[in-house]
Amino acid sequence: MISVVCVDDEPDLLEIARLFLERSGEIDAMSFVSAQEALDSPAILSCDIVVSDYQMPGMDGIAFLKEVRMRFGDLPFILFTGRGREEIVIEAINNGADFYLQKGGDPTAQFAELLHKIRQAVRRKEAERSQHESEQRLANIIDFLPDAILAVDRTGRVIAWNRTNENITGVPASGILGKGDYEYALSTYGERRPFLLDMIYEPDEKILKYYTNIVHDGGAISAETSLAAPKGRRIDIMAKASPLYNQKGEVTGAIEVIRDITALKKIEQDLRAAYERVTLTEEELRTQYEELRQTNEQLSATEEELTCQVNKLAHSEQVLRVNEERLAMAQAVGRTGSWEYRLDTGTIWGSAEGLRIFGYPATARDLPIEDIESCIPERERVHQALVDLIASGKDYDLEYTIRPADGSGPKVIHSVARLERDARGIPVRVIGVIQDTTERRKAYEDIAFKNTLLATQQETAPDGILIVDETGKILSYNRKFAELWKIPQELIEQGRDVLLLQQVNGQLVDPEKFLARVRYLYEHNDEKSFEELSLRDGRILERFSSPVFGENKKYYGRIWYFRDITGRRNADKAVLESEKKFATVFKSSPIALTLVSATDGTFFDVNDAFLKDTGYTREEVIGKTAEDLRLFSDARERENLISVLQTGKSVYGMDLQCRGKSGEIRTCRFTSQLLTIDNKAFRLFTSEDITERKHSEEARRESEKRFRDLVETLPDIVWEIDLQGKIRYISPTVERVMGYTPEELEGGLTSDLVAEQRRDFARRELGKYISNDSPLVPFEIPARHCDGHEMMVEIRASRVKDSEGKVTGFRGVTTDVTRRWKSEEALRRANRQLTLLGSVTRHDVLNRITVLLGYLAIVKRKCTDPGQEAYLQKMESAIDLLRAQMEFTRIYQDVGSHEPRWIELEAVIPRDQVPEMVSLVPDVQGFRVYADAMFEKVFANLLDNSIRHGGHVTEIRVTCHPEGTALVIAWEDNGVGVRAGKKEQIFRQGVGSNTGLGLFLIREILALTGIEIRETGEPGSGARFEIVVPEGLYLPART
Repeated sequence: MISVVCVDDEPDLLEIARLFLERSGEIDAMSFVSAQEALDSPAILSCDIVVSDYQMPGMDGIAFLKEVRMRFGDLPFILFTGRGREEIVIEAINNGADFYLQKGGDPTAQFAELLHKIRQAVRRKEAERSQHESEQRLANIIDFLPDAILAVDRTGRVIAWNRTNENITGVPASGILGKGDYEYALSTYGERRPFLLDMIYEPDEKILKYYTNIVHDGGAISAETSLAAPKGRRIDIMAKASPLYNQKGEVTGAIEVIRDITALKKIEQDLRAAYERVTLTEEELRTQYEELRQTNEQLSATEEELTCQVNKLAHSEQVLRVNEERLAMAQAVGRTGSWEYRLDTGTIWGSAEGLRIFGYPATARDLPIEDIESCIPERERVHQALVDLIASGKDYDLEYTIRPADGSGPKVIHSVARLERDARGIPVRVIGVIQDTTERRKAYEDIAFKNTLLATQQETAPDGILIVDETGKILSYNRKFAELWKIPQELIEQGRDVLLLQQVNGQLVDPEKFLARVRYLYEHNDEKSFEELSLRDGRILERFSSPVFGENKKYYGRIWYFRDITGRRNADKAVLESEKKFATVFKSSPIALTLVSATDGTFFDVNDAFLKDTGYTREEVIGKTAEDLRLFSDARERENLISVLQTGKSVYGMDLQCRGKSGEIRTCRFTSQLLTIDNKAFRLFTSEDITERKHSEEARRESEKRFRDLVETLPDIVWEIDLQGKIRYISPTVERVMGYTPEELEGGLTSDLVAEQRRDFARRELGKYISNDSPLVPFEIPARHCDGHEMMVEIRASRVKDSEGKVTGFRGVTTDVTRRWKSEEALRRANRQLTLLGSVTRHDVLNRITVLLGYLAIVKRKCTDPGQEAYLQKMESAIDLLRAQMEFTRIYQDVGSHEPRWIELEAVIPRDQVPEMVSLVPDVQGFRVYADAMFEKVFANLLDNSIRHGGHVTEIRVTCHPEGTALVIAWEDNGVGVRAGKKEQIFRQGVGSNTGLGLFLIREILALTGIEIRETGEPGSGARFEIVVPEGLYLPART
């Protein structure tokens, strides 16, 4: 049995809900008329779910939901209300409501849906509770396991860290859960490094850097290592890691089990030591027995034999000493020492030279292995190589760096060793040699560096380079050489000069001359050569060749350099062409050009345009100065020009009064630049006659003055801004309207005039204006008066474009609408109060209608009189019509309550509402319409109208096309159509076979932005509704 707490301020509605829910036999419903009464009742402590209305006095449904969530956590909660606004639904879901159901409609279906949601919410809660309990049991099991357990997710963040792990590392789970980046390794190894679970899919070579004894078992892996434990202990561990999978078989992370095997390792070591002791005892007994036998034989030998043996032994010792001295000398000369590692003592014996290399006194003796390894920075690698030699016989041949014990500089050591075993095959010692290869290594590195440097220089050189020996065999070449001559790689790799010559000859314009020169240079190996080569593909190569001599003038071969100079030659040609073009442009330019000596100011050359403008002939000008011709009529302007020219600077746009041969004075704009021609300095002057332009500018300034005078008399503020919102101009009216002077505002930002809370909106609107080409719709925005009080202004703007059509800013007018805005605001407050009153009334009426329909449904089930059933049916129809009327008031109250906006036609075509037997074909070409936010209901109602009243509609087409300056959107179906006398009546309120509100509502929505609708179809051939959108309220698709 599901225990349900039902809360609603309508007792009748509570009773209906109880009757319908308890009829299922699985619901025990407890009713409360307020949220506070339900919260005070002990029933809520034991209930399975809460079902609550939204609009209730005192505490509404959302506040009740928040209180339930705060007190009772995730207790299932369903909001069951007649308030269908979207913001209420969103707030309910955001605050944790399990479901949201709207009252109204058939009570049987409505309460059946409520029963279904109750079952669904309770079952989901039970499933969540069961899963949580299961996860808690698993966590408890993991926490009390004797082995340490670590688990991470796919990102490497810790998701499990049990109590054993806390004991081993000293880190509590609260300090490590959720952390990644190998944080869990710090407490264990003192550094960020991977655990075994991080290397499940890595090769063994990488794992061996951290672990030993690796074993793979299917997808799992186990290995051994040691780590630091609390209180300074080190422990041996065995780790086993495996991937974690979800129910779909996907890898979600990894888990690792860590077991302390220190005691087990100790037992193994004790057993191994015991075995070694037994083996050693047996070996000692054999040795003692052998010594006793030899002693017995020696005792039986004659005195003469003993004397002979003593003499031989003395001679052998002498030879041995000589050999040892020779060996020590050879080791010192060759910087080579010998060493021996004894497995029984763990010490290393080193020869004199071997210990000298390691920085110890040059006396052969035993040293602890730790003393030797302390000189080796890579001691782990070197020690591991020794272990591998002893354990598996792996070759020991290493090169490593040491830091000698005496503090001398680092050395590079090459060491080779072999393992010796006793008669039973047991390893007893390792014998090896070491050699100081520091100098040789340095020499190798120097040679390698020089070779690399040489190769780099050769490859980065801009020339193609080929080097051959004294026989013509190729020694070296660079990539540029192969690219210049287009030689295949395989041909060069053969190293034969003859084959290269054949490849090169095919590309030359004169191959015979080339070959003859090559043969000559090979025969005269002391000569250098420099020439140019012409190729058939139009390229020109520069070739340089030089012999290569070594010490004592030994000839080693020849080096060839090739450089592509085609660009240089083309550039030379281009310069000549440029000079020709300059001469042509100079002569034929429509602008007057003169070339004047920079030293004495005489005219060197002039073009035809100059002669035409001044009226002089060429002979009258060449060799004369401007002063000779009295070209400049204003002496002060002429002196100013001369002073600028004497500084050596260029002249740009200097206006001067000039006199022609006829004596007429004209205004000319001069520019001048210095040029060098044949190492002589000249000035190139251009002069443009701007007399007419000056007159036009004067006329324009006069026109602007008249416009400014007009603007300053307007009651509205006229302004212009750039794309950043900076004020370029603002009319003096701003002082009267807003209290600021134009000088205070020009150069500042428009957003500074906007009320602070609306500045972001102003910036967004400016961004919209810049980013698209939509018509600039007037808008209202709060502004700040100079004295601080807030005012409302209306902005009307247009785009300012340059000559290329590029937007450079905006200009417009600002109107003070504060008085109108205050009146409208008062009206809006009154409307809000009326809307609220209507909403509350509608909510209460709909609740009563739901109660009536509920009781009617109960009565109809119990009624057996057919006559009474007919009356009950009429009552139900009347109530349904009343409910539809109330629903219409809810919809109609939102019409015009939001600002119009640009709407994509494609987005509001109701495709998901079309029945299966009807085909909807939209062809609206991506148009956008500026309309009320409820514009989408237009097409939803048209679809409903076609289906309800079309009779047999199977196809609907939506199209749009321009008609004059307007856009016509056509909705056509293949139904029965509309009779001629009804085409206008169908848009009136109450006309129709149902509520008569659908088409009436459509016309009201469209009329808000000046859009019209009409019916133009042929009766019997289907309905055709035409929506006419005026110019400025539609746009084609975005591009």
